[in-house]
Amino acid sequence: MRDQTCLRILLAVLGLLPIARSTSADGIPVMPWFTWGQNRPGIAADGAGGAWVAFKSDLATNGIVHVSGAGIPDPLWPNGNYETGLTIQLGSTTRVLSDSPDHIFLLSDFCAYERLVMGYGVLGDTLPGFPASVDLFYPSPRAVIGAGGNILVAVTGGFNVGSGVRFAILTPLGQIVDEREVAMNFQVQPEEMQAISDGAGGMILGIPLYFASDYSTGLDVGLMRISGAGTRP
Repeated sequence: MRDQTCLRILLAVLGLLPIARSTSADGIPVMPWFTWGQNRPGIAADGAGGAWVAFKSDLATNGIVHVSGAGIPDPLWPNGNYETGLTIQLGSTTRVLSDSPDHIFLLSDFCAYERLVMGYGVLGDTLPGFPASVDLFYPSPRAVIGAGGNILVAVTGGFNVGSGVRFAILTPLGQIVDEREVAMNFQVQPEEMQAISDGAGGMILGIPLYFASDYSTGLDVGLMRISGAGTRP
């Protein structure tokens, strides 16, 4: 027995002994296989232990699926292509918002076109009041769920000194409550701005600020807080 054990150890060291490998996947696929590519996924918690997963396809459409806390896809949610009408840039991550297991919101990659936010309810039905169009005219909007389920959207022009940060408040049904702008005397890189909830119905923006117009000289990272009422606390 001892000789056999020593032989197995020697074979393992020499790499000649087959190694047992697990055949189970590390994760659970949430989408079936399609002939078109799926890329740039985004994910949002549904507030009940599950999550919404949305992605972009090579056909410039969106796919959406709802999964449980165990990663199991909801069989009642259609998980195919959605002709959302949103402006899609395939190089940008899909931005997803959710306020419950029954609602998901997708954000356009550019504000200057007809639709900025699309909301979907159970079984993929478009929520009443959508699409929402906001007169912000800039790329890479950021958004969070705010007070009362409102959607806070922020965007920056970035390319012009003093263009500032523009933001809007939308109701859960897509109606515009308010739009305003906060001037800033710096160059800002729109694609790098980030937004998180402040936990009190508002949002906090992380904004890279630059000296030079070609973004070659870094200055600082600015933080801006916007309340759920659209004011600067």
